[in-house]
Amino acid sequence: MNKPTEAEIKRFWEWCGFKAGTPASNGVFYWDLDSPTGEHLYFSLDLPPIDLNNLFKYAVPGIKDLLAIKFGEATDGWHCDMKIGEEIYGLRAENPALALFWAICKVREAN
Repeated sequence: MNKPTEAEIKRFWEWCGFKAGTPASNGVFYWDLDSPTGEHLYFSLDLPPIDLNNLFKYAVPGIKDLLAIKFGEATDGWHCDMKIGEEIYGLRAENPALALFWAICKVREAN
C-alpha cells in the first residue's frame, strides 16, 4: 500500500480519539482517552507520526475483539494480519508500521 495522505492520517488519528484544540490553544492536538484525571495525555502541534510505538499505544487498544496481530517480512515488503473475532484482516506495505496502519484502517472500515 502507498503512504497515507495527510487527510487519511488526520481521519485515522481522529478515529483513535485525537482532537484538535481550540484556536485559543493554537490548534494543539491532544488525546485524552482513558485519562482517569481528565488530563490530556498528548500535546503537540502535529499529530503523532505513523510508527509502531504510536500505533500500539493509541490505535490498537481501541480495536474491539482483537485476538492477535502477526507480522511477517515478504519479498514485496511486510504483511500484517489481525484476527478480530473470527475474521482476519491482512495487508502488505513497505514497512511494518504502514502494514499495521492499513490493516487497522481496513478493520475500521469493516466495523
